[in-house]
Amino acid sequence: MQEFTISPEFRDLLPKLSSEEHAMLLSQINADGCRDPLVVWQEEGILIDGHNRYSICNDLELPYTTVLMSFKNRDDVKMWMFRNQLGRRNLDTMQRAEIAVRMLPVIQDMAKSRQSAAGGDKVSSQAKALVEPVPQALERHKAARDIAGEIAGVSGRTVDKVKKILAEATPEVIAKVRNKEMNINEACETVAKKREQPVVTEEVPKANHNTVRGFGVEIAHEAINVLKKIPNGDPLGARGFQIVATWIKQNPFRS
Repeated sequence: MQEFTISPEFRDLLPKLSSEEHAMLLSQINADGCRDPLVVWQEEGILIDGHNRYSICNDLELPYTTVLMSFKNRDDVKMWMFRNQLGRRNLDTMQRAEIAVRMLPVIQDMAKSRQSAAGGDKVSSQAKALVEPVPQALERHKAARDIAGEIAGVSGRTVDKVKKILAEATPEVIAKVRNKEMNINEACETVAKKREQPVVTEEVPKANHNTVRGFGVEIAHEAINVLKKIPNGDPLGARGFQIVATWIKQNPFRS
């Protein structure tokens, strides 16, 4: 069995399983064992597919197998992970669009570097089939959102909408869309209304004359009470009374 490491970069790349999906996977592995091998990036020895299966197998102390796949770079690995996930699970529009949104920075990185993912004996045929459409689309000067949408099976406009929802909507709205309690268009309308709402700043109440005056008088009384404790004839006490008397005369909140 191939040894490997866990990279948070790849572990957290895809949306997490829902609690129901995780429970179903756990039940299936507990009943039938881990039927699908974990996938390890050959060149780096990093797990790139099967993080949930690996965790469940460890918890249940069940065996698992691994398979090696060769990739040229991290962007190719990520694109393989995206497309592999899209092909494996029965995803709704929101789930597909969320994966497309996660693709955007990877596609943009590939556009900057113009690295070809198609050639080379070092890349396995399965990996090549899943990553090579990206550089081909870049050569046709397609926008990143359209490439991601095409791979995910949604429109570029839907990718834009979901990107806006994930960035600007409240957690409650995002949860409703994921749970099919609200559709993507309704969530976008909620975000638009939120933008249109005026920013309400809490007005700082003006100082009340009587309140401020009372506060000042209270401080003066406290000072006098302290000064009374100073022995008679002490020049410090006399000076203190003089300061308090001067302050009371200059106090702008006197009645």
